[in-house]
Amino acid sequence: MRIRNLSKSLIALALVAIAAQSQSASGAKLTLGDIFVADFGLDAIVKVDAVTGDRTFVTGQGVGTGVTLSQPRGLAVDVRGSLIVSDASRRAVFRVDPITGDRTIVSNNMTGLGPEFAVPFALAVRPNGDFYMTDVGLGAIFLVDAASGNRSVISSTTIGAGPILGNPTVLGLSPDGKLVVGDQRLNVLLEVDPASGNRTLISGGGVGTGPSVVSPLGMAFDLFNDILVSHNAQNILRVNSITGNRSIVSGGTIGSGVAFTDLRGLARELSGQLLAVDEDLDAVIRVDPQTGLRTILSDAGHGLGPVFQTPEAIATVVHFVPEAEPIPQFAALVFAALARRLTRIGR
Repeated sequence: MRIRNLSKSLIALALVAIAAQSQSASGAKLTLGDIFVADFGLDAIVKVDAVTGDRTFVTGQGVGTGVTLSQPRGLAVDVRGSLIVSDASRRAVFRVDPITGDRTIVSNNMTGLGPEFAVPFALAVRPNGDFYMTDVGLGAIFLVDAASGNRSVISSTTIGAGPILGNPTVLGLSPDGKLVVGDQRLNVLLEVDPASGNRTLISGGGVGTGPSVVSPLGMAFDLFNDILVSHNAQNILRVNSITGNRSIVSGGTIGSGVAFTDLRGLARELSGQLLAVDEDLDAVIRVDPQTGLRTILSDAGHGLGPVFQTPEAIATVVHFVPEAEPIPQFAALVFAALARRLTRIGR
């Protein structure tokens, strides 16, 4: 009985040690369901409470150390628990610690090798942590190494075949791994092959039926792999990723609630609901993709905290892969002792 109790105690101690280590893992910086907004009027990233709409500064406005943000345009969640922010004025991409607000430059003309950014814009993080980014100044798509900051252009006017990029304002990685780009000048959605840079029309430009793609500035993907994209600043379109056919999800006569006036970024919540930022309303709006119902989650009249000035991009935590951490030394020793004890018992 004493041996059994000792074994239980050793296992319990090991589990406590692992739990303590897990709490300090970088993945614990974010919680599933977290909502973040990039506001280039405030030069800050704001966290929004998903229930109350309360707003708090994550970085900027005196929060965090490092080079200050100046026109944050793109926002994404890193697979290891940080935020990635593109800054059009700094011509840089930052990593932001969501706990401390500290800002670190991942890539710019002084950090990393490769072609320099002109106007870095939309972001999409790959499963390995590297990320794609559009540059509306160069009309190009970059791949950036998250560790070194090295930059390579994977598609541009000179790289890849297909429709020439004009003003690539939004991009995303679909659930099945396709790189999708929306172009505000061409008013189309394109699939970009990261290996060749080739660009293929998904919707618009004669592909698909329904309302035309106009000024795509926000993108998300629903649970069925369809593309959800902002349209003409006042609607959200659903685009079938196979046929390119388009229909309005919310906006105009579709759905009730507050009307969009200057729709920008889109993101999907764990529940499948959509979140949209409206630059004119200075608000985050929750959208039911089935009914089109629009409800203000956060603005000057909903939720407490700093008021939005120019909300541009939004990101939600729907999944992340915590950085692998070794089993703490103490837990390893406990397991070793347990193994020795059980070996003796077996003799």
